[in-house]
Amino acid sequence: MDEARTRERVKQHAAAVERGDMDAVVVDFSESMRPQVPQLAQALAQPVTSAEVLSVEIGDRESVAMICYRGDSGEVTVRSRALAGGGRAPPHRLRRARRVNHRPARLPARAGARV
Repeated sequence: MDEARTRERVKQHAAAVERGDMDAVVVDFSESMRPQVPQLAQALAQPVTSAEVLSVEIGDRESVAMICYRGDSGEVTVRSRALAGGGRAPPHRLRRARRVNHRPARLPARAGARV
């Protein structure tokens, strides 16, 4: 896989999720995964207010990205596997994504409350 192109595609995907551009997000999923995109989006922190690419591990045939999505309801880290595109553009195809970490947002402390 082309390392620079794959890393850029992951960054673009995270940015599209952050700005709520579902048309751009759906393009990154394989045909078989596209019907599941709305369900996957609901598993993210809501609303998504930031997306941070934590890591991208590049391999010859596949790459693995870890992206943390944060929102008012907490944060969710998603691990996705991108398969080599075989010359197709874009080469990044999410084949599987799963929630690996979910931390609820911290509530502000009440005045006078013990922490």
